[in-house]
Amino acid sequence: MHFKGLTKEAAGKVNAGLFLTDGSLIDRTKSMFESSGLQVNVAKKVNGSGMLSDNSSQELGELGLVVYDLSQQRDLIPAARELVERCRSDAAVVVIGRENDVGLYRELRMLGVGEYFTHPAEIDDLLLSARRLTGLAGTERGQGRFTTIYGVQAGVGSGVITAGLSVFLSQEYGRDVVALDADLASPTVGNYLGADVPGDIGILLEAGERLDHVLVRQAIQKPSERLGLLHGLASMGDELLVEPQAVARLGRVLDSQYRYQLWRCHGASVLRAKVLNSSDVVIMVTGGSLACVRSAQMTLRFLNDHNPAARLITIYNHVSPHQSIPPLALAKSLGLTLSYVVPYFKKLGDDLVTGTSFVSKGHSFYKVLVQLTKEVMGQTSPTGRSNLKGSR
Repeated sequence: MHFKGLTKEAAGKVNAGLFLTDGSLIDRTKSMFESSGLQVNVAKKVNGSGMLSDNSSQELGELGLVVYDLSQQRDLIPAARELVERCRSDAAVVVIGRENDVGLYRELRMLGVGEYFTHPAEIDDLLLSARRLTGLAGTERGQGRFTTIYGVQAGVGSGVITAGLSVFLSQEYGRDVVALDADLASPTVGNYLGADVPGDIGILLEAGERLDHVLVRQAIQKPSERLGLLHGLASMGDELLVEPQAVARLGRVLDSQYRYQLWRCHGASVLRAKVLNSSDVVIMVTGGSLACVRSAQMTLRFLNDHNPAARLITIYNHVSPHQSIPPLALAKSLGLTLSYVVPYFKKLGDDLVTGTSFVSKGHSFYKVLVQLTKEVMGQTSPTGRSNLKGSR
């Protein structure tokens, strides 16, 4: 038995129940769930040590989403089986337990448990899973959940900006972030984040229906506590066999684990169309060459035709001291206002995690990253023309 989630028509009408062992977290968890569009009908403290109480059966049978802490159970599997049996057949069930074991996770999934977390579970993690299981995850546009840092040409700084933005979001604001490099020919994000060995993003993209949370967790590298990294390097002549929905499928799996997904991509990447189609925010990075102008124009036309709801942020980066097309001329040719202009800086590569010059106030990218991070988080008004419709 596998829970597949509620339909989008049912999302927002789900009656949720929170059964937690930590009474101090109940009010806060309920508040966060309700502010995110989930209606909490039951929120109560449970001791978690014995079998489920008989008086909970009626409550469970009326709920479409159940978050239950079973961390004090001596034998989790029988307790989880009983919990699933008492819930509605179409209910989404999230279980909290003590053991961190892949085999246990898969056995719980076979019982019908939608997601499993070890105690103590972060409220953000519970909320993200609840939204995914009820069909609410990914329904908002422009919220930064799937952000693409798109370099119109190789070498304009998309890798540096992806790495820097991921560091600012995870270390300065404590958000759970995953940085993904969709350029398998020349990945750079991992280098900036201190990961010397290429990862397995190609395997995840080719997994098809076999893709699940277990595979993703095995592939993700962790440069720091709240920062995940997925990248890879394809050998010369290798052809990546990626289904049309591969990027969107991976994005949905990551959506339950990370608040922000930052996908680095550029105009020569074979995945560019799939990544841009899935984005709710596109940060387009360009230089001042004629090739950049042409690629940027094609990118804007593609977004207008295929993903007009995406929020657009534009960055002009001086990759050399003398650009053939200055920022104002490029903006005029594209018919939009540039969000940010980065001055020329001869050194782009720094070890971001250990806090070198890149994240110091004297670095040319610092001011841009500070404002860009706030804009992605929705803490500032969008700069320039943020929506594609009518921007040209």
